[in-house]
Amino acid sequence: MTRRKILLLVLALGGATLTITLAAAATADVGKATRFCTDADRALRSGDVEKGRRLFQKALETVPDFPDAHTGLGQMAMVERRYEDALREFEAARDAYARFGEILFDVRMQQFTKTRDEISLLQDSLAQIREGAMFARPSGGGGTVLDQAKIENRIQQLEGVPEPKKGEAAEPPAEIFFLIGNAQFRLSRLDAAAAGYEECIRRNPKHLPSYTNLALVLSRAGKAEEARAAIARAEAAGLKPDEQLKSDLGAK
Repeated sequence: MTRRKILLLVLALGGATLTITLAAAATADVGKATRFCTDADRALRSGDVEKGRRLFQKALETVPDFPDAHTGLGQMAMVERRYEDALREFEAARDAYARFGEILFDVRMQQFTKTRDEISLLQDSLAQIREGAMFARPSGGGGTVLDQAKIENRIQQLEGVPEPKKGEAAEPPAEIFFLIGNAQFRLSRLDAAAAGYEECIRRNPKHLPSYTNLALVLSRAGKAEEARAAIARAEAAGLKPDEQLKSDLGAK
């Protein structure tokens, strides 16, 4: 399940224009734009990159500066190694997010509910694997350890998605700072990348990928002790960092 979020900064043209823009971005339009983005994700997963790009653009035509569309285009730019373009999309999304606060809160709550449903289904699957009732092999075993690890990782990822709070509706979600950090990392701007990951962690202390990438950035910058400290912070937050990474960093 692809995780997206947020939106592009456009010059304000005055209070009256802004009011009209927000009025046009009614919940129904946001729902339509969200469906375009969902279809875009599906197209990308099937390998149809150009269709995905067109659908993200349709979302922007439906709701100018729609956050999920800009985030999706930024993620596409990352895959295509257009890191400056990706950074521009992610930062624009961060800056303009407040303009859709109330409407996006409703959409985010629906998405959060779906993550809870997915966690429940995954936990059921995990229980069946442990009982030997799923993914059985004709030879009598094998493969279930990998299946179990994948499901456990997915559950941990979904559990890191915080429940939206109405009072924070105008705030950019934590994950946008993780994406900004990734783009900065690819551009070899290590201090800026670290700042992005730290901001994501500040907003969502359960975001394991930010701790992981922060440790990698700090290690790349020659700050081995700080990298190990990032891993320790993840564990203190109740997370389970990758054992190979811990070994590579010399973390206990």
